[in-house]
Amino acid sequence: MADHYFIVKFNDNCNSWSIDSDVEQDLFPDGTVYDDDKFNFSYQGNEKFYKTKTNTLSNEVDEMLSVVLEKMNKKTIRYLK
Repeated sequence: MADHYFIVKFNDNCNSWSIDSDVEQDLFPDGTVYDDDKFNFSYQGNEKFYKTKTNTLSNEVDEMLSVVLEKMNKKTIRYLK
């Protein structure tokens, strides 16, 4: 089982949640997917993504988080009204 690390930030000027890929690159210079006792890059190049031992592609996890962030942003907008 792989661990996928993300840096999620809230921008109070825009009132929105997002992934901070710049900070991810600084904090995880060897990649954000920890699998097989080492870090790996999610995007492998040439339109290929890291595949975990359980055959999950890292972009599938990215897409799941995007759905969560979209829902968080909708809730935030409703909460701040």
